[in-house]
Amino acid sequence: MIELTSDQIASIKLAAIGAAGSVSDPEFEANVVMAIEKIVPMFAQGSEVDNTINRLVKAKVFTGHVVGIQKESSSTRGVVKLYTGTSKSHKNCEPGFEQVRTDRTDTPSGLAMARKIRNLIGHRILIRVFVDQFVNKTGDNVKVRVVVGVEDLGISDNPDAKAALKAKQAADALKAKQAG
Repeated sequence: MIELTSDQIASIKLAAIGAAGSVSDPEFEANVVMAIEKIVPMFAQGSEVDNTINRLVKAKVFTGHVVGIQKESSSTRGVVKLYTGTSKSHKNCEPGFEQVRTDRTDTPSGLAMARKIRNLIGHRILIRVFVDQFVNKTGDNVKVRVVVGVEDLGISDNPDAKAALKAKQAADALKAKQAG
């Protein structure tokens, strides 16, 4: 059961009215009701919206340059390669680079994030990353750095990021040539 305050109920009504379209539409009230039916479940503890808010609040925020994204076959997540210039060593990355993952791309939000990031290859971004913890199929505790927010900061002008992008594109072209 979802318990709402009178302020929350008023906010839901206003959001639904705003989403319902023109008041001159003969189905305006029906559209308001349908919008409310979509909005109220978002207030439930554990809803996707609730989880997204909680993850964003706890996310680490940093900037990086998107070098590439590939689908991870074992999880369907998008694996994002970023040039950050970091001096820290990260698993499966050369110095200066980091990897993060999207949510699973067999979910609408995971697929949308992967597509958004693919369109930002070659751009500098502000990225929000949440460390997700779960138990995998073999019973191991696993931590995954998951992208929960991205803002485009424009085309990258960093020479190291540009060089990494060119090297990735050349490697991808060679792979495609060898496969085809």
